[in-house]
Amino acid sequence: MTGRTHQRTSCEGHIYITVNRKDGKFENILISPPAKTNDCGGSWAYAVQDLLTFTLRRADVEKDLKVILKALSGHICNAMPPNRRHCKSCVDSVASVLKEEFSEVLAKDV
Repeated sequence: MTGRTHQRTSCEGHIYITVNRKDGKFENILISPPAKTNDCGGSWAYAVQDLLTFTLRRADVEKDLKVILKALSGHICNAMPPNRRHCKSCVDSVASVLKEEFSEVLAKDV
């Protein structure tokens, strides 16, 4: 299994998002919460990672992936500081990572 970890700015420091692949195929996503002392943020991150792993393993076509990314993108957190990737929230940061990770699938013509 190989993994690639991405760091993104969050309102409480950084969020780390790891996408693991096995034989080049998506295996799972791991999200480290922005602050270890933030119980709500931790439970949110772990719930989102489990839901995304479940959903992305079952995404059959590019269209499924686009629907998933659209659902994650654009959510706003008022506490999010300005950042170079223009992410608006932690979940928006997760969407930006997935767009990077699946860029070659998204670039294909269906």
